[in-house]
Amino acid sequence: MTSYFGHTLYRGGFFEKTVFYGGTALRVFYQLISDLFAGKLHALLYRSWKNRIKGRDWYDFEWYIRQGYSVHLAHFLERAHQSGYLLNDDVITIDQVRKLLLEHIISIDFEQAKQDVFPFIRKAETLNIWSQQYFSELACRLK
Repeated sequence: MTSYFGHTLYRGGFFEKTVFYGGTALRVFYQLISDLFAGKLHALLYRSWKNRIKGRDWYDFEWYIRQGYSVHLAHFLERAHQSGYLLNDDVITIDQVRKLLLEHIISIDFEQAKQDVFPFIRKAETLNIWSQQYFSELACRLK
């Protein structure tokens, strides 16, 4: 545990803060958006679903990129180490993560990914843009 400005950091990127609400002390646990993005990238690259594509993960990835969020690289690397990947790397750069993502995108069937997301989307035509080219362009915007 490490303390930052009254917030306690736990392994895995979770923070704890005690807040007072109506005279009651509450312990609140949370993660930073950059850590959540790192977890999403880890899921995209390393989650083993065999032949099932999780379109919801790609939908979330698109959202993080469009919102302009940065990925917490140290958290991404910690997650990769925990799941047995990138064990020889002590540091990772955004260019390395981008390269991993671009290599992975080539193998994705985005028609199948769309099928996973359709039940949750009001306007299905918003997914017409989904393709290897589109997600490669998004990956190039990763920061």
